[in-house]
Amino acid sequence: MPGVYAAVGKLTMVDGCQEPADFDSEAEYPCALSIGWNPVYENDQKTVEAFLIHDFSGEEFYGHHLSVSLKCYVRAEALFANFDALILAIQCDIEASLNNVMKTKNQIKMGSS
Repeated sequence: MPGVYAAVGKLTMVDGCQEPADFDSEAEYPCALSIGWNPVYENDQKTVEAFLIHDFSGEEFYGHHLSVSLKCYVRAEALFANFDALILAIQCDIEASLNNVMKTKNQIKMGSS
């Protein structure tokens, strides 16, 4: 279903690509993930875009593999009146996704005690 989701992502390095300085092959990074047509850009194909909520200090990991696991639905896909409204929504999506992922991790820890 199109919309924004809270997720966790795991990077797998690919041979020949430079590894980010603080890369941890076991780390799962919280993500805000969008599935849909990006109505602001009038895309004609459905896309999946993941924003990893982590400071990689400007390092890039293009060409590497990213596996994601959806944790919860955040909101429906929307068309915004302007880019300022889109930017505000993205900031809220990031915060909501981080909160939901951390809440899920805490529930798992409490359940395993």
